[in-house]
Amino acid sequence: MTRSATRATGRAALRSSSRCLTDNRNRTAGEVRATFTKSGGNLAETGAVSFMFDHVGVVEYDAKVASADAMLEAAIEAGAEDVVSSESGHEIYTAQDSLREVAKALEAKFGEPRKAALVWKPQNTVAGRATSRARSCSS
Repeated sequence: MTRSATRATGRAALRSSSRCLTDNRNRTAGEVRATFTKSGGNLAETGAVSFMFDHVGVVEYDAKVASADAMLEAAIEAGAEDVVSSESGHEIYTAQDSLREVAKALEAKFGEPRKAALVWKPQNTVAGRATSRARSCSS
């Protein structure tokens, strides 16, 4: 299996980054290209999109686990860089190299998180509408 990373530009200059695990890189690239083309987008050149994303650690908890203030305080003590709390839950962002330590400290206080992983976080976000054209790169 091989990892494949694709950057693309969509409608209204929307930038996207996708990662796929595949046994055939050429087939996957063709399918990703076709999906973006059908949606009015196109593949971008190497480096054209990646600078708009930060590779960070994220730890997620359900909102019922703690109040926004309690989560913020615990995250700061654990060494996190940012906390975003909403009705759907808490997202605690940290540097890549401190993800493990922050996750363990928060787990000791709040229990097991629903997610703890390295992610590509966009530096800017825009509200969009969901479409039925989203696909998996699992083929």
